Amino acid sequence: LDAVFDKIKERIAGRSGRYETSLIHRSGQLISTMVSATPMINDEGEYKGSFAIFTDLTTQKKLKKDLRTARNRALLYLDLMSHDLRNNLQEIQMSTELLKYTIDDSSAHDNIEHILHAVSRSSSLISETNIIEELAELSLCERLLDETLNETVMAAIMHFDDVEFHMSIQVSDARVRADDYLELLLSDLLSNACEHCQKDEKRVWISLAEGENMYELVISDKGPGMSNDAKDSVFDTNRRSGGLRLQLACMIVEKYTGTIEVLDRVDGDPSQGSNIKVMFPKLL
Repeated sequence: LDAVFDKIKERIAGRSGRYETSLIHRSGQLISTMVSATPMINDEGEYKGSFAIFTDLTTQKKLKKDLRTARNRALLYLDLMSHDLRNNLQEIQMSTELLKYTIDDSSAHDNIEHILHAVSRSSSLISETNIIEELAELSLCERLLDETLNETVMAAIMHFDDVEFHMSIQVSDARVRADDYLELLLSDLLSNACEHCQKDEKRVWISLAEGENMYELVISDKGPGMSNDAKDSVFDTNRRSGGLRLQLACMIVEKYTGTIEVLDRVDGDPSQGSNIKVMFPKLL
């Protein structure tokens, strides 16, 4: 009460105030309330009362508590994945690799390679899930999109030595607001394109062009393409038809206040491969 009366004294002195307090509901229950009050002063400068708005914060407080509980639960699951599951995966990987050298059967070797690939992919999924949590914590800063793209493509060329890359960068000094995950975004998009190439014709096209307020990055593959329904659901968190990698790419792009979409490489013919188009706002 003392704190409330102090606020009233401030209004009598002519100062507006906004503060949080608790009011007693007619049921006797205390409810959290935000008070926004303004003094009413007449032409002679005399205090004549206050105009106040009282906002019930009960629902807002409950939502914050529920969100905090959900986040703590999610962090617990993330911690379990990062440590316990990763340790189990390492044991599976080591045991499988040892098994590989004790068996001569070629068909068994194929199965072992499938197991090792699944273990590797599971470890990558855990790492990508960790990134989702870290993503919100990083602040944005000035980054050179064209320079970063060049470096990422060079790394992809070394890694995917059986893929033919065609690059067209039509801008220089392309400044955008991004963070340390810009390389991961570009690398994941390139890897996605390479992995979807047809076995007999592995080609990936990369272009970076400049618009009025945006930079347009397009990464194209000579893969099986996507149906219209798949395009609509590729970034849908409930369906995740594009996998966690594209979901993560979408989250990063949205943080940069850009847009990402999947199109046909050849308009109207999904069988000719896909374009992933990312629009980055210019840093003015």
